[in-house]
Amino acid sequence: GHMVMYTGVATSEPHDRSNVTLFISTDDGETYPTRRLLHKGPGGYSSVAPVSRSANDINVQAICLFELSGISVVRVNVTLSQ
Repeated sequence: GHMVMYTGVATSEPHDRSNVTLFISTDDGETYPTRRLLHKGPGGYSSVAPVSRSANDINVQAICLFELSGISVVRVNVTLSQ
């Protein structure tokens, strides 16, 4: 399948905007087993773009933008869950 990624908050509390997290799927968005916490605590709207994927398809680089008293930018390296 194709890789799908998105960023959002990871909390079970209604209306809680905290724990900005990167979610990655390798099965066209059916499941999101790979998750990476980008910012613990309050955060706002976010966006993500892939930068590269390794030849073995298990290492991904992405650029993530999110609100945090302005705009924060994070470049993240992630090893995909198998």
